[in-house]
Amino acid sequence: MRHRGAGTSRAGTSRAGPLTGPSAAELAAALNQRISDVAARLGLRGEMQGHDLVCVNPNRADRNPGSFRITVTGAQAGRWVDYALPARGAGSCLGGDALDLVAYITGRDITRETRKAACAWARDYLGLGDGTGSAGPAMSAEARAAREAELARARAAADEKAAGERLKRVEIGRAIWLKAAPDVLNTPVETYLLGRGIDLRKLAAQTRPGRAGPVRAGVPEVLRFAPLCHAAEAQAALPAMVVPIVGPHGVRGMQGCHRTWLARPPHTPHADTPSWVKAPLKSPRKALGIVNGGYVPVWRGASGRKLRDAPEGDVVCLWEGVEDALSGALAAPALRHLAAISLGNMSQIVLPEAIRTVIIGGENDVSPQAVAARHRAMRRFIEQGREVREALPALGKDANDLLRGMA
Repeated sequence: MRHRGAGTSRAGTSRAGPLTGPSAAELAAALNQRISDVAARLGLRGEMQGHDLVCVNPNRADRNPGSFRITVTGAQAGRWVDYALPARGAGSCLGGDALDLVAYITGRDITRETRKAACAWARDYLGLGDGTGSAGPAMSAEARAAREAELARARAAADEKAAGERLKRVEIGRAIWLKAAPDVLNTPVETYLLGRGIDLRKLAAQTRPGRAGPVRAGVPEVLRFAPLCHAAEAQAALPAMVVPIVGPHGVRGMQGCHRTWLARPPHTPHADTPSWVKAPLKSPRKALGIVNGGYVPVWRGASGRKLRDAPEGDVVCLWEGVEDALSGALAAPALRHLAAISLGNMSQIVLPEAIRTVIIGGENDVSPQAVAARHRAMRRFIEQGREVREALPALGKDANDLLRGMA
């Protein structure tokens, strides 16, 4: 993203000779810390979107803000980019730090000469120059306070807008699940899961204690079938298995839904034997709504109760994916099985006090990120005073591979 002039060194020395006073890197760091004021001094105005000030680029025919963004808060404060302009050096887009921004706005380009002028501008702005850098007088404390208040209001407005967009996604996800067919037997969902070694009819035949004696558990009610579910990647509506994401951040208990798009395999060995697999997309699975803190209540275990009503001593098996949780339910139907959607989300799930034992159903994934995510979840539940165990498959990558006997 960063573009540097061919004759400029970050050590503060150019081919024209050594710079006096602070180096270019030091000047850039100082400007980064004051990026809101620097942007205002350069005449850049716009609206806040998250950490970014989004405005039009005055150096090109830019009528609609969006591509030109300056990060003014957070760890990346001072960084900027214009996604509409290619970089001449390393990186795909024009951009850089606050010193590069000064060079670009005041000199209309980032070259050795404009960066040299930007260094002079920065020294004047910081009160270290001789007044030839054209940075103008320093902003007064009152003006700076007014500017920060303006940015705070803009950030609050951006946060409110983002919250509204999240709520909209939650509502859309909820609607997708509610509109999907609740009976998945004799649908592509059943066929797809059977191809993964998950026999829903066998799972439905499990019994639970009832008031008048044992009762059949039935097919997990979270599973639904959407004959036509929009897939943005395919730019088409495809069949999909849909499950709800429930949790504390949603609407009437739902935070959204998770979709697994399905398709017929291109070469089915026996035409009279129906077969369904994951759709040939880069991302055949996607969540819609809020994943953080949410989960899919795949199987309620022996009690048959919702998680919030779990009896004392109930055991929760926490898996990453829905297929793994279903596989775990077939292997241990007396236990409760939840799908966290992602490893990183496992530690964010809030369990009731009645759950005293948590089994983390892991995958044979030894990547540092996966191991760290599992251990983070284990530590959190241990700190809550719960007994925590880890279950890793003896064969294959995950519980579903183990169920199918795959190495």
